[in-house]
Amino acid sequence: MPYWQIEKRFPEWRRYLGQGEEDDGEHWRALEERFLRNVWPVQKVARTPQNSARLIELTFSNEETFMAISEAILPLLSPIERDHIMLPAIRRGEGSIADKHPERVLNILYLALPENPNWWPYEIDAALERIADANPSH
Repeated sequence: MPYWQIEKRFPEWRRYLGQGEEDDGEHWRALEERFLRNVWPVQKVARTPQNSARLIELTFSNEETFMAISEAILPLLSPIERDHIMLPAIRRGEGSIADKHPERVLNILYLALPENPNWWPYEIDAALERIADANPSH
């Protein structure tokens, strides 16, 4: 059932889940890590390229929760396919997630990038350079 049908048929669902109309998303951010660790399926069948791409996008969507969410998704990742993911958070200006957590970003990319570099996301080379610049000791 699509989201809008749930909203229409069960208007009280937000109240039961602890989310009021004035909610700014904090409630859901607090549940993301727990959901990924305790509910998300760990079977290989759930490790699709599309799911991996969405998990990575979720991880990079919030700098405050990046480390906790990234730790939770690492065992859930599989290689993505061509054009399944955009990684603008890695290429952002100074102070980006890649600058602050280069090793973790590299771990995610190692698990998610396909073996064939021709299938890697657009401008991934710039992202890798940013990681190298942030962590010159490696």
